[in-house]
Amino acid sequence: MTPITSAIQFDNYDPTKPIGSEIKPPFPYIEFNWHNGFAAAEKSGGAKHFGGWQISDANAASAIGLFGKVYGYFGASTMWAKGKGDGEYPAASSRKIVAVAIATRVKWYEGNEEKRGSSKTQILAYLAEIDKDHKITPYGAALINGGSYHSGKAMQEAFQAWSTYVNQNRSAAALGAIPAWAFWGCFGTFGDKRVTREVGKTEKNIIVPCQVNYPAEPMALQNLYIGDDVAREVMDLRAKAKEWIDDGKKKVVKTVEEMPASEQPFDDDPFA
Repeated sequence: MTPITSAIQFDNYDPTKPIGSEIKPPFPYIEFNWHNGFAAAEKSGGAKHFGGWQISDANAASAIGLFGKVYGYFGASTMWAKGKGDGEYPAASSRKIVAVAIATRVKWYEGNEEKRGSSKTQILAYLAEIDKDHKITPYGAALINGGSYHSGKAMQEAFQAWSTYVNQNRSAAALGAIPAWAFWGCFGTFGDKRVTREVGKTEKNIIVPCQVNYPAEPMALQNLYIGDDVAREVMDLRAKAKEWIDDGKKKVVKTVEEMPASEQPFDDDPFA
């Protein structure tokens, strides 16, 4: 059969893709967000008091469909208070995750005369679980939303701090030429005290910044290498996420109020 030919130089575009929609990574991942927790909540509530990671019931159900189970550090779903006394919603939480970053994106949304501009920080990561015997089991990809600008910035800084730690101990731990991104890090909140930070120049807010749990000894880094198979997968996922990464460089007119609930800022404490 003779192929169809044309003298026209066609533009290569996808007319089925809705204009203005959020670009998403083109592979399976779970999605969750950072939450500052509430100072007045009981310490026994874990992330609800100390701050940490939160996954909605809908995203947890999606994780089961994609990976066969919810990421192991998330506990049972409980009711969480919305900001400004707007009711409650169900979600599971964890104070920590074990992960390596695949890519970080800060998307800026332009404001207008009525709404100020905003940003959304997201980290595309690869998760793992570490059991009590220190066995590491890779889980899969995750898209992590930072919440407010300052919480997202703190999340980004935590991953950067882990890379700095790995590079500073590269010689002592005999890591060779393995890049810093290829070592599992533990991120979240740790210890028995709620750590807070005041942020904002004119409008002051209190956040719980994402923190890093460093190994007791640098030599422990040798056991935290993600391995060749996961490293290849991480690099492949980063290449596949190029459109999502590049989309972060574009500004769009969109306000915080138009974002999904899981991406809303969480600086408001309904117990205050």
